[in-house]
Amino acid sequence: MKKALWILPLFLFASLAQAHVGHEHVSFMDGLVHPFGFDHLLAMVAVGLWSARVFTGNMRFIAPAVFVTSLVVGASLAHFTGGEFALAEQLIAVSVMAFGALLVFPQISKVLGFILIAASGLVHGWAHGVEATVGGVFALYVAGFVLTTAVLHIAGVLAGTRLLAARVWLWRVVGVSIGTYGALLLAGV
Repeated sequence: MKKALWILPLFLFASLAQAHVGHEHVSFMDGLVHPFGFDHLLAMVAVGLWSARVFTGNMRFIAPAVFVTSLVVGASLAHFTGGEFALAEQLIAVSVMAFGALLVFPQISKVLGFILIAASGLVHGWAHGVEATVGGVFALYVAGFVLTTAVLHIAGVLAGTRLLAARVWLWRVVGVSIGTYGALLLAGV
């Protein structure tokens, strides 16, 4: 379990502010650092943790791949349609809560887990796409946040793989902590 603690420094770089509030992004670097907003960071790591907990081998990377695909689709739809999504922040907070619940209750259907992950990816992506400004190169911005998102998913999968031998209570503490942060976001949105 001590080897899984290497993920903790990621949280030191996380912004306590939400990742999607009133920012405009134009570059690869903007995309690269954007996922270090605490809401995004927790959601990405949680997807990796859940995937490691309920799948084995290379199957552990399917849930992160679903999220990233949905993220790109949502960002593209929002950017190219110019559509605002009034409930995006609330749904992002709900997604953090839902990912916490997936960790607390591993018996939840994998199909439901994938539906939550895909829907959350669309919402997170939509928020990214709306933020991308016309003055930048959208593809570079997307490449930046996709790269960081993938790294956070992989970190979650690796940490989750290390935690597989951990007692159930530790998984519950992690899940409740993530879910509680989502609830606090929702209360503050």
